Order: sequence, then structure tokens, then C-alpha cells
Amino acid sequence: QLVGPFGFNSDAASAFGVACTVGGVVGAAVMSVIVGLTGKHKPVLATCCVNCVIFSALATLTVVYLGNSSRGFTLLLVAFAGLGFSATPLMPISFEAAVVVGHPTGEGTLAGLCMSGGQVLGITQTLLIGELLQRNRATTAWMLSGGLFVVALLAVCLFNPKKEAFTLADERSECDSHSEEPSSSA
Repeated sequence: QLVGPFGFNSDAASAFGVACTVGGVVGAAVMSVIVGLTGKHKPVLATCCVNCVIFSALATLTVVYLGNSSRGFTLLLVAFAGLGFSATPLMPISFEAAVVVGHPTGEGTLAGLCMSGGQVLGITQTLLIGELLQRNRATTAWMLSGGLFVVALLAVCLFNPKKEAFTLADERSECDSHSEEPSSSA
């Protein structure tokens, strides 16, 4: 639906979907390894969001200014692969970050909260974009999609949890007592 108003047929839309999926598989693997090696969730999430904004802008500018041309098709393949590479890792890395920050809250609870929030945002986005497309406002729909990545980037950058805020008083005293254990001397 997003590319049809700019002259792309269903075969082109399928190619964009494949590019997004392949980019997503590669991106999830790469970004997960980076987080696994560094433990730095926030910088990886911010990098993914920045890349989403860049590739979304590339896609928007391509459909608006180049449309269904050979160069436009190639640039959209790159943009969709980049979106997949950048957007797909957001969910698993966000879940893992939520578990790290939200400890001792259970993983199932945190995953449920993340999924619920994501579903609400996804449904809202789908309804808004669908309505814009029905009203022949495809360019606005593309800008809205990119704008949502900007909002996600701002949320990631502004989120700065204090670990103590997520630790119960009993656990703090337990952690403190473990750190004050006497060291054995020979």
C-alpha cells in the first residue's frame, strides 16, 4: 500500500519485503552480537533508531522524487534492507534492556509490557497510515512513518534509568552485605 501510489507494482513491493526481511535477519544477528559482547543496550538501540531515521528518510525522498524508476527501485531496495537491518533488532534488544533495568521483575512480565506497548503503537500506526493512504496522502504517510522513528530515537536517548530505582530496599541491603564480606588473608 505504501509504494503503490508511487507507481510500484506488487512484484516490487514483494522485493522490498524480501530486502527488509533479509536485512532484518542480518541486523538482528549483528546487533545482538554487539550487545552480547559490550553489554551496551542504549547505544545500540540509539544507533538502530538513527539508522531507521536515515533509511526512512531515504525511502521517503526516493518515492517522492524518483518514484518508479530503475534508480528509485534500487534505492528503495537499499532503504528497505537498511530499515530491516535497523528496525528488527529493536524489539529483542529492548526486551533484554528491560530485563536488565527492571530486575527483579520477571522476564515474562517485562516482555508482556513491552509487547503490549508495541502492539498499541503498531495498531495506532497501522490505522493512521491506512487512513492517510485512503485519503490519497501517501507522502504524509511516509513522513509519519519516519517521524515515529524520530520519536523512538528521542525516547531511547532520554531514557536514563537509575538502577537503584528498580531495586527493592531488601535487595539493596542484601547487595550491600555481600559487598562488605571480609576478605580472606593468607
